[in-house]
Amino acid sequence: MLSVLDLFAARQVLAIPFKGPALASFAYGDLSLRQFCDLDILIRPRDIEKAYALLVARQYRCDVVRTAEEIVTLAGYASELVFHRGDVTIELHWRSAPDHFSLALDFDDLFDRRTIGWIGKREIAALSNEDLLLALCVHGTKDAWQRLVWLADIAEVMRERTIDWKLLLGRARGIGANRLLLGALLAARDFLGCTLPPLVSDSFASDPGVGRLAKRIQASVCGSREGRSGGVAEARFHLAARERAADRLRYCWRVLLTPTIEDRRFAGRAARVPGFAHVVRPVRLLAKYGGAS
Repeated sequence: MLSVLDLFAARQVLAIPFKGPALASFAYGDLSLRQFCDLDILIRPRDIEKAYALLVARQYRCDVVRTAEEIVTLAGYASELVFHRGDVTIELHWRSAPDHFSLALDFDDLFDRRTIGWIGKREIAALSNEDLLLALCVHGTKDAWQRLVWLADIAEVMRERTIDWKLLLGRARGIGANRLLLGALLAARDFLGCTLPPLVSDSFASDPGVGRLAKRIQASVCGSREGRSGGVAEARFHLAARERAADRLRYCWRVLLTPTIEDRRFAGRAARVPGFAHVVRPVRLLAKYGGAS
């Protein structure tokens, strides 16, 4: 991780490690207290192509994109790229969630609010405590809270770091992430016995959807199939986590009509015809998920 951060810094690619060893150090206070299998690094959207080229030059392999055109396509709707080299896996993130998630967590703002963290004696860039907690809640929601350790991360951040709760709640409300934040905090409290301040506990009653979401989260970490297989079930989970109707509508609209690399490959040469890939997208989804309940 430190080698990749040095590589990026030498080429003016601002990067913040997220989860993995950075989270183990910041939230648990010890690298040995949390297992991790990959390295998650946040970069700014404008640095995607440069970061891609730097990693490929270091013999990292990315199986998702094949051409510069596909990098541009992916950058427009996705949130991460995965690279492999031997036993090392690196995930580059330039959004908190895919574009269809309709969550305006501005990465430039995250970088402007960054703070200093430490791994051993090494100083590295880190998310502010409030941004870290919100980003972890967004990540868990994006992946339908499939792992108990993600709730444990929430609990450890609250235990280890000082949180400005008024600032965090205001920030979450501003981007329509209030329900997913409160739902995760309620699930962590009920499942792991976390202590929450009255400002947070008093907020649960403001949205009945918070309690329902917390139960969904607990069911998911206990092995429920809901949301785990992707597709329709995952979309239902995502929609249940959003409190604003406009965000849910944008979610559906973008899922249905935003062409992905898979859609363009499916369309073949016809994808070069303006608008054709947008037509292929709903047809391909219907063929793939039409029978899902």
